[in-house]
Amino acid sequence: MKFILTQELGRLAKWLRILGFDAEYFTEDKRSKLIILSLREERVIITRSSALSRFSGVRMIRVKSDFVEEQIRQVIRELGIKIDPGVFFRRCVICNIRLDGLSKEGAQGKVPEFVFKT
Repeated sequence: MKFILTQELGRLAKWLRILGFDAEYFTEDKRSKLIILSLREERVIITRSSALSRFSGVRMIRVKSDFVEEQIRQVIRELGIKIDPGVFFRRCVICNIRLDGLSKEGAQGKVPEFVFKT
């Protein structure tokens, strides 16, 4: 499941990434671009905006709480998501890129020498 979160939900985007979800963080003010992007990439919009939540034809959740823990619970409950600990920390919390495993040999020259040896 893929998400796109509006600009007031940066902490929630970070935590969804930690949980292993593809969570784009949309910081622009253009609602139409947000809607088009969500439809094109089949993303669920997560927002706090009551005005935005009135759009129909797109999957959208309007979070109610100010607290990230409650926001996560709401998203999980409303979408019926199962949390898989096996995918925790599989995405960069900053840029949302999927992180893939790397063998020790593949890391040589890409990490500091002490890190490679230990």
